[in-house]
Amino acid sequence: MARRNIYEGPSSCYARNEGIYVPDGSVNLQTATSIAYLIMRDFQRGWTYDHDCSKIPMTFGLAVQRLRYLIPLATKHYGEAEAEKVRELVDYILEYGELPPWVSPRIEYVKRPVAIPISVEA
Repeated sequence: MARRNIYEGPSSCYARNEGIYVPDGSVNLQTATSIAYLIMRDFQRGWTYDHDCSKIPMTFGLAVQRLRYLIPLATKHYGEAEAEKVRELVDYILEYGELPPWVSPRIEYVKRPVAIPISVEA
């Protein structure tokens, strides 16, 4: 199986298994906020996914590692100024255990066709 993105995009592990995902794209403050929200959700429930979409334990160490990884991604995609905003986000979460009041996550839902029940009369 190919390595899948865990949180981002309609083909991510989250989209596939839970019907929600972070809109696909480069990591800026909005995307980082949304991913951080799902990381915190995973930590709270005690499990997450690996890149094969298998369930694994979500430990404190893994949550911190995933949160901190958002900073180099923001640097790579948008540069140091955006990475500094993401760093502030991550530092706040690590200090207070919640998203700061100045951000809001953006999560999309997988659009699946709705099954319409039909009855067959004899």
